[in-house]
Amino acid sequence: MKKTLSIFISYTLVFIPLHAANIQTDGSTNTTLDSARNGVPVVNIVNPNSTGLSHNKFNEYNVAKEGLILNNSRDTTVNTKLGGYIYGNSNLSSNAKVILNEVTSTSRSQLNGYTEVAGKRADLVIANPNGLTINGAGFINTSNVTLTTGTPLINNGAINSFNVLGGDIIIEGNGLDTSAQDSTHIYTHYLKVNAAIHAQNLDIKLARLDSSALGGMYSNRISLVGTKQGLGVNLPPEVLASSGDITITNDGRISLGALNAHDSVNINTSEDILLSDTVLATNINIVADSIDNRDVIISAKNDLNVKVESFTNEGILNAANSLTIEADNLTNEQTIFSSLDMNLYVKEKLHNTEDANIYAVNNLTLSAGSQNEKTAQIINDNANIQTLNGDIDIWANEFINQGSSDISYTTYYYNLGNAKEYINLGDAKTLDLSFSGSKKSRKSRAYDNWSKTALSRLKNQAPELYDSVAGSIRGTTFMAIETRLNNYTTTDPSLLESGDDLNIHVDNFLNRDATVVSNNDIVLDIKESFFNTPSKETVDVSDYKYYVRTSSKKKYGRYRVSSSAGYITLLVKEDATATSLIQAGNSITGTTDRLVNDGGVKKIGGFNQINNPVVANVNSQIINVPVDNYGLFIESPNSNSDYLIESNPEFSLYKNFISSDYMMEHINYDAAATTKKLGDAFYENTLIRDSIFSQTGRRFLNVDIKNSNDQFKYLMDNAIEASDDLELSPGISLNKEQINALTKDIVWMEEQIVQGEKVLVPVVYIANIQRFEIQDAKIIAGKNINLEIGNLENSGSIIASNKMEINAKDSILNSGGVISADEEIKLLTKNDITNRSATIKAKNINLTSIDGSIINQRATRESTFEAYKVSDKTTMIANSANIQATNTLNINATKDIIVEGSELNAKGINLNATNVDITTTVAKEDFFAGNSKNYVKEKSTAHLASNINAENININSSETTTMQGSSINAAENLNVKAKKIDILAVNNTTYSEARTSSSGFLKKSTTITKKATSRNQASSLSGANVTLATIDNDINIIGSNLNAKDTLIINSTKDININAGY
Repeated sequence: MKKTLSIFISYTLVFIPLHAANIQTDGSTNTTLDSARNGVPVVNIVNPNSTGLSHNKFNEYNVAKEGLILNNSRDTTVNTKLGGYIYGNSNLSSNAKVILNEVTSTSRSQLNGYTEVAGKRADLVIANPNGLTINGAGFINTSNVTLTTGTPLINNGAINSFNVLGGDIIIEGNGLDTSAQDSTHIYTHYLKVNAAIHAQNLDIKLARLDSSALGGMYSNRISLVGTKQGLGVNLPPEVLASSGDITITNDGRISLGALNAHDSVNINTSEDILLSDTVLATNINIVADSIDNRDVIISAKNDLNVKVESFTNEGILNAANSLTIEADNLTNEQTIFSSLDMNLYVKEKLHNTEDANIYAVNNLTLSAGSQNEKTAQIINDNANIQTLNGDIDIWANEFINQGSSDISYTTYYYNLGNAKEYINLGDAKTLDLSFSGSKKSRKSRAYDNWSKTALSRLKNQAPELYDSVAGSIRGTTFMAIETRLNNYTTTDPSLLESGDDLNIHVDNFLNRDATVVSNNDIVLDIKESFFNTPSKETVDVSDYKYYVRTSSKKKYGRYRVSSSAGYITLLVKEDATATSLIQAGNSITGTTDRLVNDGGVKKIGGFNQINNPVVANVNSQIINVPVDNYGLFIESPNSNSDYLIESNPEFSLYKNFISSDYMMEHINYDAAATTKKLGDAFYENTLIRDSIFSQTGRRFLNVDIKNSNDQFKYLMDNAIEASDDLELSPGISLNKEQINALTKDIVWMEEQIVQGEKVLVPVVYIANIQRFEIQDAKIIAGKNINLEIGNLENSGSIIASNKMEINAKDSILNSGGVISADEEIKLLTKNDITNRSATIKAKNINLTSIDGSIINQRATRESTFEAYKVSDKTTMIANSANIQATNTLNINATKDIIVEGSELNAKGINLNATNVDITTTVAKEDFFAGNSKNYVKEKSTAHLASNINAENININSSETTTMQGSSINAAENLNVKAKKIDILAVNNTTYSEARTSSSGFLKKSTTITKKATSRNQASSLSGANVTLATIDNDINIIGSNLNAKDTLIINSTKDININAGY
């Protein structure tokens, strides 16, 4: 029937008791009953009206197993399939186009056999408001069949619609077969499918649908519409549309088993969808409030589109073409995959978690809508967001990329042995201490080694403990124990990786214990803050222990707690850190208001922490065997497979990657034919990627490598080359000698036992010359870094293989970090640039502060220890800061240039500022042990010099250039021009005081010993040609040295004052 039918279904549902009966007309029409010679009932339908509608009414309407014939023949006789030849229908003056069989009583209909239209083909409508039970029904010689529990509404002689007030249709037993009909329409309040439905085009409109495990729908095309809000649709376990679409629309909940459509699956509901089996189609379109797809695959051969309020993906979403999800909230716990483009439009929160994967072969967009609206929050939590070849575009208010780090640590001790006797060799002389432990002996002068480790300080202080006492001290035991922190981190990093460009448009971005990688460019459009920071766990570590026992009484030495025995433990805070990486194969560009690259607090004084010490230069690989079938990898279901682990066949990604077969063929490894490999090409590439990151903290080993295939081939080519030279044996791990002989990084196939099977595993070996510091926060560009920012705070590594340019509206702080480029670095700020115990290095460096100062200084901190009648206040000092250019270093500041206890090194150095200060870092110590009668006091002040070294040095200040206790060395020309020049010495001082009281029979004695030293530390300027020039002020040279190989010029319009030092 080519008519538009409107179905009215009410909530009222009246169940009529089931009973079978013969066909019986209600007498209101001329419909008559007959039978064929074989006993099959025959209904002689009423003559049709002008539109071709034959309307027949019944009290009882049932079809038995032998079937039913509806006589639409005007011929004398007509041949039928069910009853053979029967007489024609004398009621007819014309053939019916539509046969309507309506039940007007309260009896239910049972359709247990086939219904045949005799004569001319006609559409058939069976309408029974009391309900239909179908068990083996089918139809012959009818194009379209309608089964309904509604009352037909006829307008102008044609069926206009059905008013469905109740009733149910139950399909059971042998089911319903309308596969010979063009279309099948089922209109009812309640449909229960306990058996199969076979049809060509199936159209269902209902309020509620239930099914059992025996049910099924099999048709070329299926359309199902639920018309009452809040009532559920529970489809049978399998619904198949072999040549068309499956369309399901309902205002209530929809429960689905397996759906398989040749063309499209279209599901639309205002409530939830519960999926229990696979959904397959060329195109899939789903609209719902939420979807439950636990352990379910939704796979489209073309496009997959999902629009939901809230969705937690616990299965697989797979599109061979494009995939789009629109949601208020989206949580992904398994895999969302697209072989072309993917769009995830999420308004509120997108949460990718628990080792889940969001993977697009081409482009991926994460936003709140197609017009680049921003998602409120995106979290990639111990999970992966990747594209193989295309861009990733992120639009969000907040983006968090975070892994998990299991930071474990151990402390270990070096016992430096025992010494039986210490001799006082006099004031200000060198003391040689021999220790029998694992540390080598070291000669050191007291207070001259402030930048050394605490162990070195301990050695220096040990003799001074007794230096205040004349003569020798015998019978003394001394033990120093060094405690260090071993930092082992096991990370499950999140990965954000773009096969081409990565474009980040967010307000705030956090990368913690995670990796952000672009094979091409990273473009930052970050409104507020960009944090790249590893996790840190603060650990109490004993910096050193000091144990003293002396045979004499009531004498106090350094850190001695009593006259008999004792321990002193100085506790410091160490930071055990994981790794966070930002890396672009090409360039990193863009803007942010605040960039924090936090590599953790650097140790100031004491011992340097040891991160992941490697014994054999190879990091053990973590092999995770898949536990389900919903990730990128699965455990091979075929015991005869070449692999233990393979790419999920839903995605077929292995086709895009090179495998170890390439190396096997080149080294003629025959065992590969019989030994199973751990994984296929995609898995091998993934394992190598993770191993390289674990060992190096980098995604790619060098700037020429742009993708996983290039990296794998690079390692295999190196291995092929090294295999003969190093006599590598396929399947066998490298020994220590072979590892140490490596000059290039390689991958080698080794036999290991995994899941009880012997398999070949690709193992990455990093050559010594390529070893990197692992734990840190790193921002690395294969080519350039060009950023416009508000503030930069760096304590990690920022590295560009070519050029780096950072313009800051406020300031730049490099504290304990590295800023490095192979060619050129340009740092421009409005306010200060501070390089604190950190490094800036490139071929050419230009540092400019428009309104502020540029400071290159050591970091210090004050350490206070008080216990056991001991007090020690000490300045702890970190490494010097270093700005190093192999060619030219230009530093320009509107205010000051300050170099404090640090270094500038270049071929040519140019300093321009209002004031230039080249000064020292001051270290002080104030020590006391004892009580008012017996004690030791010590105080000291020491200066760590700054050093500036180049071929040519030019220093220009509009006000004052000051040097204190430091050195400037120019191989060729040194020019200093200022309004005033002060070249000054500093004074290193020590003071010690010891008091010893004793008493005996009729005798008391008190001895007080005091000692003070003062040493001049000169400033030094040297070069082939040295020029000092001032305008309108003096040149003051006090206790310092000027050395010129060829020419020395001192030019002042006022006084030149040269005086001796302290």
